[in-house]
Amino acid sequence: MTDSLVRSAALVAVLATLGLAAGCSKKEAAPAAAAPATTTVTPPPPKQPLPLPPQAKYVRDVYATLEDCAFDWGYAGWCSPVPSGAPERASGGSFFSPNYSNAIRDESQLESRKRALAQGYVPSLDETPSNRAKGVSDAPPS
Repeated sequence: MTDSLVRSAALVAVLATLGLAAGCSKKEAAPAAAAPATTTVTPPPPKQPLPLPPQAKYVRDVYATLEDCAFDWGYAGWCSPVPSGAPERASGGSFFSPNYSNAIRDESQLESRKRALAQGYVPSLDETPSNRAKGVSDAPPS
């Protein structure tokens, strides 16, 4: 029996050593970081809508001379005289351009010049926008 007690004691000692070794290998959990007492969440700023493009309306340029109007629009026949009692006369206007949308003046001018070229009124196409107008006037309602 002594032999078995020695074995039992040795086994207990081995198990105890393994138990201590296993217990020592555990890492202690780090203490949880204390959360700030006042956590404030700032909401994102509200989205601003995109600005709307300017409202398109039909206008016409006012010119002092027929030559200036023809230069801009490609053909003098598309320019019309300003009536004698019109307010544009007081500011020195003598001719109106064709009506166009204020949002696409350059495109309208180029199309007018292309028509003038196609109909033989000009020998070549100038694609550079120009503006010899003295001002702009609202187009009459149609």
